Amino acid sequence: MYRIFNIAVDSNIPLPELPKITHSSDLISNITFRLTDLPLTSTKQPHWFHHWYMDDDKTEAAISVARINGQYLLRFVGHADFMLDLNAAMIQCYPSVDTPVETIRHLLVDQVIPRFLGQQGNLILHASAVELVDGSYIAFLGKSGWGKSTIASSFQQHGAQLLTDDGLLLNVNGGQLTVTPAYAGSRLWQDSADVVFPEYRALPQVTHYSSKKRLIILNEKMSLQKIDLQAIFLLNDPMEDTGLSSIKIEALKGIEKIMPTIRHTFLLDVKDIAAVTKQFDIASHLSQTKLAIYSLSYPRQYNQLAELRAAILNVVNQSNSEIGSA
Repeated sequence: MYRIFNIAVDSNIPLPELPKITHSSDLISNITFRLTDLPLTSTKQPHWFHHWYMDDDKTEAAISVARINGQYLLRFVGHADFMLDLNAAMIQCYPSVDTPVETIRHLLVDQVIPRFLGQQGNLILHASAVELVDGSYIAFLGKSGWGKSTIASSFQQHGAQLLTDDGLLLNVNGGQLTVTPAYAGSRLWQDSADVVFPEYRALPQVTHYSSKKRLIILNEKMSLQKIDLQAIFLLNDPMEDTGLSSIKIEALKGIEKIMPTIRHTFLLDVKDIAAVTKQFDIASHLSQTKLAIYSLSYPRQYNQLAELRAAILNVVNQSNSEIGSA
């Protein structure tokens, strides 16, 4: 049995990326995962109602989703089918013949479970998070490939504690906003890994179809904590930052905090009004909280990582000083 966010996962395959647990009494719910050698669908073509594409031209679907008998079929094209039963809290996986187990683990913990929880109305951000040396908690929000893992891992290499690579659950209790990390660890492209983790020369690949590398960090310290974030940095699209020569950090105010954040969440069925409404209700607290949210544009150059860390720390220190004097 393993933990991800505040959920226990009962799995019939090892999940070395996640911390093991011996009981789940301190967690809010359980999910059962089973890898199976039996097909999850009949020969009849499912009715796909939504696709995620590999390119902007939308010519090749990477992920497709369908409804079958009250369950969701999530197909990672060419790699595996996952059947998600939200009522029974069950996930089953039928892999393609040549899909290795490390790819199944990645799809489960980094893609399927966050979407499963998002469909239940939880708000889970595509975000990396770190605990700074002074005890402050900050997060970096953005799409895959925008640089959030590189920034968070760079902070870790300079004294911070990496909390999560790409999954942050927002909790609202009594009007207070806290977050729960998915699991500690980092996934980096090879060039980023060479710069950020030069001492690790043999990191395993995340999947068989990607050159991304994975660093596993089993961080028991953060296992059940709900964290008070000091700041979220919303990364700008690298394509829009092409040619940028300086770092730009701007504070977002009020409703400006909501829509840019909600665009970077995990959700399985975008047409499920109930789930979307729950997510927007949680996100609405962002405009009412003291949590600082900034837009971040910066040159994507490794030799400027030190300057980027300094600029972020300066903003966080200023924000903490303003809160302390309020």
